[in-house]
Amino acid sequence: MNLLLLLGCFQSWTVTSECPLVERFLDEDGDGFGAEALSACEGEHPARYGADQGGDCDDSDAQVHPEQAEECDGVDNNCDGDTDYGAAWVGTDYSTIQDALDDASNGDLICVAAGTYYENIDFGGVDAILEGEASSTVAIDGSSSGSVVSASLGEDIELRNLTLQNGSNYTGPGLYLYYSDAVLQDITFDSMSCTTSSVCYGGALYVYQGNLEAEGTHFSNIDAAVATTYGGAVYAGYSDTSLIAVSYTHLRAHETPEHL
Repeated sequence: MNLLLLLGCFQSWTVTSECPLVERFLDEDGDGFGAEALSACEGEHPARYGADQGGDCDDSDAQVHPEQAEECDGVDNNCDGDTDYGAAWVGTDYSTIQDALDDASNGDLICVAAGTYYENIDFGGVDAILEGEASSTVAIDGSSSGSVVSASLGEDIELRNLTLQNGSNYTGPGLYLYYSDAVLQDITFDSMSCTTSSVCYGGALYVYQGNLEAEGTHFSNIDAAVATTYGGAVYAGYSDTSLIAVSYTHLRAHETPEHL
């Protein structure tokens, strides 16, 4: 017995029903997820039905599917029905980033509207994602009064699309990680001073007993020119680190040979 299926106006083919039917999904954007399902014998699906998984809420955009990370862009990136993952917005819901972090729970996404925020923030034990508004300039300015961002209570944090500037500390004036993990995406460290002591551990970033993954990181105007410098830009002690697409401009340091 044969079942004639018609798609569109001109395509037709025959699917034999005397075989186990396999469900495949129409995948117009090639992201591995589809929306429209078709059951047919293995090998008899049209080429466009190339996805094994459904749930794609926008099959015209390969950056939108159930496994996509949610971003601060006004789009339901992961197709869970919740735009921006129900994120808190700094600039509307909260006036400061620290206020948003203090009110956050593990896994929360905090979106930061364009602007410069003068504060030194501490994740305070919360595993949260902090992201600057898409395609905007978002800067956190430490006002030369300590590390700009700190996580020291075993947190697992993410920072995206941010500029950290004007930090001052002998251990990671831009980002201080102690027994904590971080993922960085498109982060700029600018105007960092690691000259508050005769020893500098990381001219911009310090990580000890943690894991660090960074992609698209830029270091500029880093001053680590003290008597002993362990890491002109990054110090990693007993830590797993991965740095991809890293760039430097204007870095001053007295590098100690055994630490880079």
